[in-house]
Amino acid sequence: MAVTAKSFIDKAPPQQHTLSKIKFKTFKKGIIMADPMRIRAAEKDGIVDVKVLMKHDMESGQRKDAAGATIPAFFIQTVIAQVKGKTVFTAEFGPAVSKDPFLNFKFKGAAKGDEIVVDWVDNSGDKRSDKAKIT
Repeated sequence: MAVTAKSFIDKAPPQQHTLSKIKFKTFKKGIIMADPMRIRAAEKDGIVDVKVLMKHDMESGQRKDAAGATIPAFFIQTVIAQVKGKTVFTAEFGPAVSKDPFLNFKFKGAAKGDEIVVDWVDNSGDKRSDKAKIT
């Protein structure tokens, strides 16, 4: 039987788990979340420099496990960054992006103290959203 997020949660006590090598935390309603992204955003001379480290295995679908079976593709597809409800960055990833991707981008139009929200969605429908204050 394949281990799915639902079957894994049903059989495990509420605590930190590892599913497909990604650390997840189970919450009261059975929702699992990947480890938080590390987001740093600094404004200098009207330009905000954003650095984001996303925790994700990013499997290409071409590797094989110890038994010789193909590991299914599992990767972040879409990344969106917003400030004050306005999209300031979008990206579409594919299976060639490495594990735990790092992004660095710059944009204009935000000030110190504003909040940046970064969201990702992977090909299995899992989502993650984190935010940070611009310093």
